Amino acid sequence: MKQLLIIIMLLISKMGIGQTASLQELLRQYLDLKNQLVESNAANAQKSATVLNGKIENLSAQALSEKEAKAFSSLKDVLNKHAKELSSQSDLAKQRVAFAALSQPMIDLFKIVSVKESSLYVDYCPMKKAYWLSTEKTIRNPYYGNAMLSCGSIKETIKE
Repeated sequence: MKQLLIIIMLLISKMGIGQTASLQELLRQYLDLKNQLVESNAANAQKSATVLNGKIENLSAQALSEKEAKAFSSLKDVLNKHAKELSSQSDLAKQRVAFAALSQPMIDLFKIVSVKESSLYVDYCPMKKAYWLSTEKTIRNPYYGNAMLSCGSIKETIKE
């Protein structure tokens, strides 16, 4: 009986870890997309956005904690919309416009759900008047790439 209880507890904890990893993967894929835009690589940004869109569509709110499920469910449609829009664009300027629209609901989501990243910052570009998430204190602007790589500032720390 004790062994059965231990096995059940292990399975439950693995399910929770697996789903948290899915939220982590969502964040990691968003960060990969951001990095492709920083590098001004439209082809890779489009691929990354396609993967991100798949992760958004396949993430089930049922396996999340109540708090996470509520946050994700309220934002899933808008996240899907902007990720699909971005993945359909091959033009870098249009990708960056879609990324700005995608970033706000991503910021809203990760202000609510816990992350395992060591740090998570909300950065702001005053030229574009747009925000994005980052895990480093050094500004790497996805809206202008090398043209204005360090333009911007950290506006908020979600986790340090």
